[in-house]
Amino acid sequence: MESNAKDSIDPPPDHTYMSYEEAHEALKSHGMQHGYGFYINRTRPHASDVKTRYYYQCDKAKTYGSKATVRSTSTRTTGCPFKLVIFKMKSEDHEPMNGQWRLEVTNPEHNHKPSLHPSAHHVYHKRKVAETGTIQAMTRAGSRPMEILTALRQ
Repeated sequence: MESNAKDSIDPPPDHTYMSYEEAHEALKSHGMQHGYGFYINRTRPHASDVKTRYYYQCDKAKTYGSKATVRSTSTRTTGCPFKLVIFKMKSEDHEPMNGQWRLEVTNPEHNHKPSLHPSAHHVYHKRKVAETGTIQAMTRAGSRPMEILTALRQ
């Protein structure tokens, strides 16, 4: 799929952050503004609770081979090659550098146009802790679902 310059998606800048959460929030913010979503493809070390590397891909990265014989089916995936990694930095003597994390793009290319709205991507659907607390409190107070939704939107 060919795209022209105005439809291209700018990758996030390679940058150093003080925490993984800060790097992840920067990635989310950039993705929302530039019309793409992402997901964690894998982490390292694999079996450990303490991760030092997070590998991300565009949420359109997978390829779909339809097995339909009668119905016409479709998918949002395009085989997008965009990839990046967020990793904990180490100094020359292999000691952690004050917990600093680096966001580094390994493949900046997207093979699709940017989406028109962040709601097209699942990564932006997750509720924040404050929103979950509001929902729980309003539910306990006996509020109707429509009232809760209106409060969250405000």
